Amino acid sequence: MSARRPVFLAAAAIAISQAASAVTPADQPGAIELSLPLSVRQYGMGGVATGGNDVLRAWSNPAQLAAMSSQGEGALVGGKVLEETTMFGLGGGWRLMPDLAVGAMVVRYAFTMDGVDGYGDPTNTTVEQSVMGAGVLAAYRTEFLRGGVAFRYVAEKIVDTTASGIAADAGVQATFMGATLGLAARNLGPNLVAADEPAEVGGVTTPLEIRAGVAYRYEPLRLGAGAEFSKVVERDGRIGLGLEYWPVEFLGLRAGSSGLKDAGQLTFGFSALWQGFGLDYGVALHSTGINHRLALSYALAGTAAAASPRAAETPRPEPVAAAAPAPAPKPGAKKLNIAIAELGAQNIAAGNAAVIADMLRGELVKTGTFTVVEKQNMDKILAEHSFQQTGCTSEECAVKLGKLLNVQRMVVGSFGLMIDTYMLNIRVVNVETGEVAYADSAEGKSVPDLKGGVRELAKRMASQLR
Repeated sequence: MSARRPVFLAAAAIAISQAASAVTPADQPGAIELSLPLSVRQYGMGGVATGGNDVLRAWSNPAQLAAMSSQGEGALVGGKVLEETTMFGLGGGWRLMPDLAVGAMVVRYAFTMDGVDGYGDPTNTTVEQSVMGAGVLAAYRTEFLRGGVAFRYVAEKIVDTTASGIAADAGVQATFMGATLGLAARNLGPNLVAADEPAEVGGVTTPLEIRAGVAYRYEPLRLGAGAEFSKVVERDGRIGLGLEYWPVEFLGLRAGSSGLKDAGQLTFGFSALWQGFGLDYGVALHSTGINHRLALSYALAGTAAAASPRAAETPRPEPVAAAAPAPAPKPGAKKLNIAIAELGAQNIAAGNAAVIADMLRGELVKTGTFTVVEKQNMDKILAEHSFQQTGCTSEECAVKLGKLLNVQRMVVGSFGLMIDTYMLNIRVVNVETGEVAYADSAEGKSVPDLKGGVRELAKRMASQLR
């Protein structure tokens, strides 16, 4: 199945939610609503932002933007907070290079209340309040660390009075062996200042918020879990707990619990992916009512599989344009030891993916550049170590697999059908460093076309990998 994930959307969502939460102080109407996640997936997991590759969670921690799986993506987010509040968000992000991502976003929350006079009696009028935020963010990653920052313009309007200012967020994340640790500080900056009042008189506090979380993903079962503590200055802290399960590549389910100051709430959600499009829905069951979130996204580049948390974070670089013939190895040159992991099957039978993997093995042998581990030998070694390679698509998993097989490079990837086109996407991981040394793809409208594409892909690998 080919579905693509949100870089564009994520970035927007990130700063959007941040901007909104920064505008209103804890004791003002709407403060609780503005502190809720913009990411619909995070919303369905009890507010846990740490972990996964849902870029929308970057609103809680800008470092999350570096975890996006596709080259770029855009998204539209809408939601309802009880009866008085609606929200709207639009944004996106783009990966400038494999380790650097940037994004932009805009979000608006609108509150509508019945007007009352000084005695508390209804005036048959409507009072409107709105919060808007727009900003940019950037994130960078190394092998185990991610870091990000966001700069936002935020504004709050109550009837005819407007207060505005600049706020910033900063965050870091560390990943290791399926676990992710995250820490972020939000709403760094001066108070918002009303345009028609002196700074010492006007101004709206932008409450500093600290978030710390941990998440773990068990790839063989496609299951993830996380916990996160968040604390806004002058407000009680809260702990969110969440679970996420992907029974298949194109469907994700989640549930969680979020503790607020006076009451807790249960949350639920799901994601559906189809040919680059993504639909995310989340609902929170609170003592004061039911709240909803909905997001629509489309990946500008990358593969649909990247949408699920099982997919690797590193996007596929542009394939080599020319299919140059593989140069003959020099006499006495040492061949590169390489193995091909089980390919993820998307919208096709798993057996078809296995056939394509064997085809690629054969073409790599023909180049004379590689020493390729045979499928039978690979299965025997993995069985001896009780290693389950199903779902092994991340760099971390590829390194483990490569060390067991005693190879220098591991090939991971996916094979699937998108509309009427067969697509093979592969990444070659350096087992020693854990870095992606090469990435490429092949496609075809028919089996013969695909076979030729695999042959040319093998030649490109032979010319690029030494």
